[in-house]
Amino acid sequence: MTFELGVEWIEGEHEVRERLEELSFFTRTSLYCVHPSPTALYLRRGIDLRFVHERSTLEDLDRLLAAGARVRTLDRRLDPLVVMDERVAVVPIDPEDHARGALVVRQPGLLTGFLSLFDRLWNEARELTEPGLTDDDRRLLALMASGSTDEATARHFEVSVRHLRRRIARLTALLQASSRFEAGVQAVRRGWL
Repeated sequence: MTFELGVEWIEGEHEVRERLEELSFFTRTSLYCVHPSPTALYLRRGIDLRFVHERSTLEDLDRLLAAGARVRTLDRRLDPLVVMDERVAVVPIDPEDHARGALVVRQPGLLTGFLSLFDRLWNEARELTEPGLTDDDRRLLALMASGSTDEATARHFEVSVRHLRRRIARLTALLQASSRFEAGVQAVRRGWL
């Protein structure tokens, strides 16, 4: 591990994973990632979590969404990038061989470039929507978030309360929520509404 001009060189996959865990543990405001392995990151609610993934390699979706992350995808190859609190970035030493290690960058000029790159990718990427989420599901989630009763919501959709409760149970399970209201709130946090 060497330091030079705000750049720390870390060799070895295990060492990189440990350093990512340590850095993300102390992250307080934001975590922006391009094609990361989220298993090496601490994901906490209350911070701005944004992930851009290659559509073909999306991993750990449930964990990301459960942490309240916003996820977008692109249909092209992406090189890994992690930016924490807009003050430190982690990039592979060799994009073709991640096992070689990573650079931990604190140098302001380089950070500005990494943040600009992330913003461009984020704006270019498409919001990930859960497979099978329909417009009716979105309307139902909005009513759940507003606290609408089952009876009023069933009337809105012109279905039986029993049928509505099955739909609510499916959406609540999908969002890993403990109540209908929490499912609505989670849907808002995830950008589904």
